Amino acid sequence: MAAKIQEFEDKPGKKKMSLEEASWDVVLRADNRRDTTISYYVKGALVAFMLDCEIRKKTNNQKSLDDVLRFLFDNYAEKNRTYKNSELLQIINTVSGSDFSDFYAAYIAGNSDIPYQEFFQTLGLKVHIEEGKSMPYLGIEPERTADNSLRVSYVRPGSPAYDSGIDVEDILLALNTRRISFDNWSDLLGQYKPGEKIRITLFHRDRLLEKTVALGEKRDPHFEIKEMESATPLQRNIWRSLLWKK
Repeated sequence: MAAKIQEFEDKPGKKKMSLEEASWDVVLRADNRRDTTISYYVKGALVAFMLDCEIRKKTNNQKSLDDVLRFLFDNYAEKNRTYKNSELLQIINTVSGSDFSDFYAAYIAGNSDIPYQEFFQTLGLKVHIEEGKSMPYLGIEPERTADNSLRVSYVRPGSPAYDSGIDVEDILLALNTRRISFDNWSDLLGQYKPGEKIRITLFHRDRLLEKTVALGEKRDPHFEIKEMESATPLQRNIWRSLLWKK
């Protein structure tokens, strides 16, 4: 689950697309989908887990997401029926005996930040976030060409590379006075600190250009889930039942 959190939180599209909208993206794919969309597999797993926690919390661990799925199977799949998105909230409310309108609006139909600590606390767990070390950040993803040169395959919006005009398909030739290859790129960039200015020589559509770029800073956080020392018997019981333990 910590890996799912890390994968989802790194997506630029998390503030632009809801989980509900992500389901439509399977058939209606935008050209700039990498920057504006999310994977419903990743967020779907997170939100389903949080929904399970919330149902268990509101029903004193008497109901769970399993009951919602059984209801859907018995009343829809077994009868060859489909349900509308608008019906899903009603089904969750019926099974749980609670109102999940706010949850649905925030995390399924909306793109609110997920309060991980709040939901994991239901299980007597906490999310520990450890900041990674400071690293220089340009904001590109490289790909290798046939001669081991570095071609830009992706530029992240709002990054130093994006702001300086570096574009997809550009071939990076030199960083300051050092020749760039696909193999040495990471080592070359790692010799500089966030905030330093570098000169990048590149081919942009057969034009030789030089860009001066102020490097940004990147810290890759590490997410770890730990047990709370002060967890109550109910919290531990919910956690064990979620794992199908008695």
